Amino acid sequence: MAAQDSPAAPRLYFPYIDAARAVAVTAVLFCHLAAELKWKAFLPPKVYNILSIGWMGVDLFFVISGFVISLSLIRAIENFGINHYKKPYFKNRLARIVPLYFLTSWCFLVLVQPEWFNKPAGELWANILSHAFFVHHFSAVTTGALNGPTWTIAIEMQFYIFLAIVIKWLPLRRPVLVCFLAILMTLAWRTGAWLTFEPGLDVVRKIVRIDQLPGRLDAFGLGYAIALIAWNREHPLHRYLQPGGKNTLIWFALAMIIGVINWKVVCTPADY
Repeated sequence: MAAQDSPAAPRLYFPYIDAARAVAVTAVLFCHLAAELKWKAFLPPKVYNILSIGWMGVDLFFVISGFVISLSLIRAIENFGINHYKKPYFKNRLARIVPLYFLTSWCFLVLVQPEWFNKPAGELWANILSHAFFVHHFSAVTTGALNGPTWTIAIEMQFYIFLAIVIKWLPLRRPVLVCFLAILMTLAWRTGAWLTFEPGLDVVRKIVRIDQLPGRLDAFGLGYAIALIAWNREHPLHRYLQPGGKNTLIWFALAMIIGVINWKVVCTPADY
């Protein structure tokens, strides 16, 4: 039987993913609202601090993407074989992302900031092309130029391509090891970006450099590890990913512990 004709792998569905997306969306939304509408002027400091760390919803999005994309790649490999999985995988990813991405970007140009069409042709086309090929986060000049929130789409698309290339060499039975290596790569990239940053440059450029794909592999790597554990029923941690009251309580408690640690690290005593 040819690889293309092999029976489809069973579809895996995890209802908690939609709940996690809702949490991430809500966190990011209120973080932006609090900043843009200057809620700090009338909200109690503790309430405002809780809203302002909603940027961590972006990290949750990256973990979710790492999870979903890893499972998508595994299914593609199982369905089409190790030599034929890339074409259907990329076809699926592009169909899901590109049409809506181009539509929203065009609507932003036409309806929100039509003054972009009055800018020099070189500047306009540099931004359009960098966004069209998902490389606009390589530069602080283009990363938030046309449609600010799409900087995350650029990083996710780069990860989709990166993982599709390297997954055949990754140890699918050792997801925790891969996650650990991804965290080390992230720490190395962020440390290097910080140490080599020129003091005279705008701090936005430092943030952009730190946030480029290698600086986000920790979140994607965590999603990859969870996906591999969910896929491998023989993994000792697999049973903890199954729906149920006990697992829900375990993950909720773990999330609360991590949240408190993040709160203590991110927020200084002066914020309380």
